[in-house]
Amino acid sequence: MQESLAEFEFQLSAVLFHLYDPALRPPILVWKVIGHAPEEGIEVLQTAIIQSVEDLRPGEHVPKTARSWRIYHILFYRFVSNLTVDEVADKVGITPRHLRREQASAIHVLALNLWEKAQLPVPLELESSFEREEIVIEAMPEASVQSNPEVQLQKDLIALQESAPGVISDVKQVIESVIALMRRIPGGQVIEVDEVIISPQLKVGFHPSALRQVLWMIIRQIKQSHNASRLSIYCSQKNGTALIALIFSPVISLETQSLQLVEEILANQYGAIKVESIPGEKTAFRIELMNVDRTVLVVDDNPDIVHLYQRYLVGTPYHLQHITHGQELFDRIRDVSPDIIVLDVMLPDVDGWDLLTRLFENPDTRSIPVIVCSVVSDSDLALALGAQVCLTKPVQRSEFIRALNQVTYRA
Repeated sequence: MQESLAEFEFQLSAVLFHLYDPALRPPILVWKVIGHAPEEGIEVLQTAIIQSVEDLRPGEHVPKTARSWRIYHILFYRFVSNLTVDEVADKVGITPRHLRREQASAIHVLALNLWEKAQLPVPLELESSFEREEIVIEAMPEASVQSNPEVQLQKDLIALQESAPGVISDVKQVIESVIALMRRIPGGQVIEVDEVIISPQLKVGFHPSALRQVLWMIIRQIKQSHNASRLSIYCSQKNGTALIALIFSPVISLETQSLQLVEEILANQYGAIKVESIPGEKTAFRIELMNVDRTVLVVDDNPDIVHLYQRYLVGTPYHLQHITHGQELFDRIRDVSPDIIVLDVMLPDVDGWDLLTRLFENPDTRSIPVIVCSVVSDSDLALALGAQVCLTKPVQRSEFIRALNQVTYRA
């Protein structure tokens, strides 16, 4: 499996939540990045992690109000001192809910620091500051949470999806990381993995942290509530949809509340889950998500805008094609079969509004969703002529990708 910073961050999160558990068996990637080997013993790893937290302590010249102090205090109090969420929130002067978000950011900082010390490559999207993954992960439920922890987790994961639109997941990496976590987290019933079959290069338009947590919520529930089970995993794609099937035998069931939480998290990104059982034999949890690889045809004569869109789409399910003249549009549509058209109505050779009308009236192109993105702000006219969304330049990355997601899921 190709090692990645996101994968390490996911595994480090689980280790931090169980730092003082003598039964913990950290994944090999955690040992590797931190610079030790399993035969050295868990105490060596614990000491190294504690020291890595201490390395993030700001100098005394740094103002106490600086964010670097908050990051350090959260890591120190939460994981080194092993305080509860409420206790840490009280110490740093924020609400427990806010602490959970800050805790995810703090883990990200720690993971990135360790990754860079190991001289491993940082993903391009982090170097360019387009996407700094904010991992929200809880390997096990926390008894200290006064409200329902899974409900709070659901809200955090939905917020994560909304704050980082367009992020994609490598399904193979996510599945392998969840299986590794399942085998290493102590407690619960044994789940034997019989078979894992994943279509090559399968990617989905869903944040990897949210997808990991959805799968983990299902597996954790079964691990804690049922006798020994066997698990087969099948991942495939069909008609632009990725299918992830978790098949357990013998027959099992999830608590209604847990299943509803999974449904709501998936529904936020237009995904779905179906549960099917064969009495006395097996139960299948079938997850459907949007597959990646959507072609966006941009019609715009401004090269700076096109370059900006290209940067916006780095690391997303969308791939950009571009033309500068409206007269080329119908020929290019035949060549590339775009899934979405982004149209500037202020073009040098044709009237953009007339072009939009022709797209809608032509039976061969009517089904292609059009996003009007122009300095001319007339959403009523754009929608009346057939556009599905109207954006006003300049457009922010999050706004641009949300519009792409909106027309993709509506199609």
